[in-house]
Amino acid sequence: MTSLQQFIDDNLIPNGLGINKTTTIGQDDELFNQEWNQILQDTSFSLMNCLVRHYERQIPRNESSIKESYDKLREQKEWTKNDEDQFNSEMNTIINKKEDELKKKSGKIRRGPSKKNINTIHKAWKEFLCRSAKETPARETQPEE
Repeated sequence: MTSLQQFIDDNLIPNGLGINKTTTIGQDDELFNQEWNQILQDTSFSLMNCLVRHYERQIPRNESSIKESYDKLREQKEWTKNDEDQFNSEMNTIINKKEDELKKKSGKIRRGPSKKNINTIHKAWKEFLCRSAKETPARETQPEE
């Protein structure tokens, strides 16, 4: 959830939640294309916010479930201090693993656009330049005197 919220705060959409749908209608209408892409971007952010709200609702349920399970274990006659130590150790391992995953994801956010995204930007720019060159009439060169 933290990494998703970080994406939202940074106004970025992770690869898996981006909606890239093209339309065959209005391809030559720049205003239409801008509006189309803005709607897709807004939808991606709405979905991300929906996921964050879902995870926020899950946290109290998970905490309650863990506490309930832990209390039941402690009530067992066979439950020893060694069992409790092992349980705590395993829980810490799981928590640390999840925290490390979040740190890696957060690092990707701070790093900026991936090489793949940069290549996509360069490709789009190159296509734009080629398209512009085709639309602009070629200049006639005058021989130097």
